[in-house]
Parts: sequence; C-alpha cells; structure tokens
Amino acid sequence: MSTAIANQMRIQRIIRRWSQDDLAKAAGLGRSTILRLETTKIPMNIRHMQGISTAFEMPWFEFLKLVNAELEGSTQKRGDGLPAY
Repeated sequence: MSTAIANQMRIQRIIRRWSQDDLAKAAGLGRSTILRLETTKIPMNIRHMQGISTAFEMPWFEFLKLVNAELEGSTQKRGDGLPAY
C-alpha cells in the first residue's frame, strides 16, 4: 500500500510538473516529509493525507481511489497468467 501511495504521489506531482518542494509548499508539509513519503521511509498519516489531497485539489478519498486502482492493476493477470507488476 505504501508503494502505491508513493507512486500516486509521484504521478500526480509529475502531471502538475511540480518538484517535491512545490508539493511540500502546496501541502503544508516539509520537503523531507514528501521525500520520505515518496520513498516509503515513513507511512502516510491523516495529516499527510489531508495536506496531499489539498495540494492536489481532490478529496482524500478520491486520492485513495487512485491508489486503489493502482493496487488492483498490479494484481491483474498478464496473458501468460503471471501477475502484472
């Protein structure tokens, strides 16, 4: 789950052409916190989630839907029956 959250943070940040500093400022978090979240060094807590969803201008549950879609996609089977990672 932490990896999917980190991936979605990076995806949303790249879509917006934001640096980690840009996201940190928009989320009201420190750059080191963004770095640690994106590298899964720390788990996301509610304060982080609120800041990130505010920065991305989406309700936190919408952000989690994107994370969930990524998780579901990673467990889909390829044509040869192996998991698609």
